[in-house]
Amino acid sequence: MKIMKIIFTALLLSVAFGTVSYVSADSNPSNDSAGLRISVTPNFETGIEIDTGSVNLDLGNVDMDASTQTESPATFTILGNVANVELNLAAQISGGWVFDNNQTFASTGTNQLNAWASFTSISSVTAPSQGDEYFRVGTSSGAKILSSTENFGPAAIGISGSNGLGRFENNVTNMDTLLPGHQRHLWLYFRTPKTTSTTAQQSIQFQFSVRQGP
Repeated sequence: MKIMKIIFTALLLSVAFGTVSYVSADSNPSNDSAGLRISVTPNFETGIEIDTGSVNLDLGNVDMDASTQTESPATFTILGNVANVELNLAAQISGGWVFDNNQTFASTGTNQLNAWASFTSISSVTAPSQGDEYFRVGTSSGAKILSSTENFGPAAIGISGSNGLGRFENNVTNMDTLLPGHQRHLWLYFRTPKTTSTTAQQSIQFQFSVRQGP
């Protein structure tokens, strides 16, 4: 089983006292009080654990103008002690291809790879098919990775700072305001271009980071 962990650790607890102040009763009531200020900086930790133990990360030889997908999900677990965190997604292709930059289900040019990423709840145990609910196209609620180069993102998963149907999530899976211990499944779907100018193996690297939610 392969497990990847991303951990972000903040500053240690600190306590700071204000300067010494004095008070005495006299005919001037404006100086008949005193106070002190204490500041506390939380020692917090955020992170992600990605379990890819059952995922076939080598999709093998794929024909041109054909579809392929992961048959098992990568399982994400939110770590740390910070409530209401959200995720960002970034991706990069090495090998000579680029991402397709059109809101379509089919590739529109040479060397343009169609790629989708869709998160579901852990109750989804079988690979979803491409359709309106999962590997969608759409500017604000699609699951397609859009770029005219080999690089994408980082971009917010879900709706940044809100609830509802957002990017890279299906109709019933909320990727906003996640709590420690929450788990989600990641499924990936690809369609190769009709033509290519290179026969090199194409490698797609995904990167995920944590951001503070609302």
